[in-house]
Amino acid sequence: MKTNHVERLLRLITLLHAGRSMSVEDLSHDLSVARRTVFRDLNLLQRVGARFNFDRRKKRYQLSREYFVPPVSLTVEECLGLMYLTQKVLHESMIPDFKAATRAAVKIESALPMELQQQCGTLLEHIDFCPPPVSSTESLNGDFEHLKQAIASHRKVRLAYESPDEKEAMTLVLRPYHLAFIKRAWYVIGHSEKHRQVRTFKLERIDRLELLDTVYELKSPFSLSEYLGNAWQMIRGSSRHHVVIQFSPKVATNVEEVLWHKSQTTRRLNDGALLFEVEVDGIEEISWWVMGYGDEAVVIEPAALRDLILQRMERVVHNYNLLFPRKDSDR
Repeated sequence: MKTNHVERLLRLITLLHAGRSMSVEDLSHDLSVARRTVFRDLNLLQRVGARFNFDRRKKRYQLSREYFVPPVSLTVEECLGLMYLTQKVLHESMIPDFKAATRAAVKIESALPMELQQQCGTLLEHIDFCPPPVSSTESLNGDFEHLKQAIASHRKVRLAYESPDEKEAMTLVLRPYHLAFIKRAWYVIGHSEKHRQVRTFKLERIDRLELLDTVYELKSPFSLSEYLGNAWQMIRGSSRHHVVIQFSPKVATNVEEVLWHKSQTTRRLNDGALLFEVEVDGIEEISWWVMGYGDEAVVIEPAALRDLILQRMERVVHNYNLLFPRKDSDR
């Protein structure tokens, strides 16, 4: 597309958004082009999503007010924060709406004075964010959009789901309540009519999703925090446990610096070790976390968590001995 064509389209959008309706003759005169060129440009704008209000009696056009979000006043810090999020923090493997967010950031950046654009650009060159490994959202766009529509309109969805616990895909009807990005992936939480309870489903494991016309009634607002309770991350167990873990001085500072759970408390011991205490619903998830610290962490209580980790460590030793038998001379 030639530069003068782009300029003309921008000018056309400005004219139609100025607050008064315009006829093709008005637009032809203001743009200094033929009527057929105006019609061609209007068709092009409609193909890319522009919406017009057309008064058939007066034969006048006006750009719909819903096409643009009303302008807002942003500080330099606010602009920099948005640009940082879209250019550094968010990426395609994290949010399905990444491209839309990027376009919004570009529009904001283009509205800044040149001096501020250069200032923000320089700062962004010296700031980086290295996210943890996450699941790809490349194949989620269609399902994500349908689930957003279903949640907004309280409509049921039918989905075929590949559960890691099942040999074949299950089909179920779901009343979706909430979408959440937890740890590394996107999940939908809702009432499964197959299971007759609220369940969590990973979006990547959805083979097929159909938006139904059936509307469901939500008696009270869904609360993610109430649903997860005191789960370590997202798997809520049936009983609550007071967990005490002692971390060696080598990793004590590393553990202490992070807020791992909303209920955690920490206390340093005389030798530099760290006593970590937390209240959790279920011990399955926290056991994986503790084992990640290897011999630098010891579970003091509860005994159930200590026994679970000991059992797993015994299996680890067994698996290594099975695959790599040790000779007597190695013992």
